[in-house]
Amino acid sequence: MSAGEFSEVDHDLLADYLGGALDGTPEHAEIARRVAQDPAWRPPGPGRRPRPGRVGRLG
Repeated sequence: MSAGEFSEVDHDLLADYLGGALDGTPEHAEIARRVAQDPAWRPPGPGRRPRPGRVGRLG
């Protein structure tokens, strides 16, 4: 799936972006744009907490 084919946050694609796996790909530019423009795509940082229920649960 490419970055342009979905509207919700794709956490796997976001993790790939943050980990550098998308460097040099067209998806890198698209995800960078989404992170810059859409707060839902911004990873948690100081003062930000993940929304409940948004992360898969084990068990």
